[in-house]
Amino acid sequence: MSGKMLPTLRKPRRYLDLAPYSWSRSKVVKSLSDVRHLLAHLTPIDLLAGTKIDTARSLAWTNAKEYHHFFPRDYLKNKGVSGAKANCLANIILLTSSSNKTISNRAPSDYLKDVQKAAGGDIGEWLESNLISEEAYNAALEDEFETFIEVRSKDINARVCEMAGWDEN
Repeated sequence: MSGKMLPTLRKPRRYLDLAPYSWSRSKVVKSLSDVRHLLAHLTPIDLLAGTKIDTARSLAWTNAKEYHHFFPRDYLKNKGVSGAKANCLANIILLTSSSNKTISNRAPSDYLKDVQKAAGGDIGEWLESNLISEEAYNAALEDEFETFIEVRSKDINARVCEMAGWDEN
């Protein structure tokens, strides 16, 4: 964990809504910047390369290619899912540009085989560093987008509340 301190935050009236389906890509990028402190504390690991993501570099506004749709936009478009749903914050993780290109528009059930192979026994650590719980991961293995988004939204909310010292209720 980084030695950086989180700023003092006020508790929201309800859980953080990380799956608003009306967000534009630019709002997603801005929102990712707003969770910079959370990501910096987590030190996310690139799911294909196994390397730590440089969050300062990745979160720069000029580095939008470091943002990866866990369920790729083109994959979701082919399944009839709107671009607005695909861009929800709970569907975004950080990856290197190279890994992002390797995944391209593949289904999670397909590219996660490569992640399992690369991570081996460290898969839990790699997923946790990206705020992907076992339940969210299992939904992704079944290509269950809605379940993945619901679970990951709650998981991210719980982590934010924990780090800010808030009661989740």
